Amino acid sequence: MKIRNFLSRLQERAEDWLTIAGAVFISAMMVITAIDVTARKAFNHPLAGSYEIITLLFVTVVFLGLAYGQRRKAHINVDIFYGRFPPRVRHHLDGIVLLLSLAVMVILTWRSTINTAEAYHIGDVILGAIPIKTWPSRMVVPIGSGLMSLRLLVQIVEWARHREQPTSQTG
Repeated sequence: MKIRNFLSRLQERAEDWLTIAGAVFISAMMVITAIDVTARKAFNHPLAGSYEIITLLFVTVVFLGLAYGQRRKAHINVDIFYGRFPPRVRHHLDGIVLLLSLAVMVILTWRSTINTAEAYHIGDVILGAIPIKTWPSRMVVPIGSGLMSLRLLVQIVEWARHREQPTSQTG
């Protein structure tokens, strides 16, 4: 029990810290955009590489907050039909959605890890105003999707334990 609580707290802290990192990257995107616009309007010269940097930071922001959003059940829901089903049916649908989501995230983690390693190995860069290596932002995809996979696995275990009391686990 102590180990499970420790691992749960560790996972939550990792999700929290990655989400905070995502917020820092959003702030960086805003600063870079403001500098770029100011430089373009005031000096008629855009900030070199701003488009490429913002593109790579966007991927980072998206994947760092996935698990945190799932934990908080903050993802977009479309409940047109779901709310009309009986609790037992909703419970089974939750399990199906969690299992399918886990399968997608595991595949994404696996393939993006391979893709990141290949990008690192060949020295992949975005050729724009300035060349920027892509592997650091690519590395965030398997980290974020891996942590999301772990969150989904935890939710599947919770779902399986609550068969008598159906609850919505999907976010």
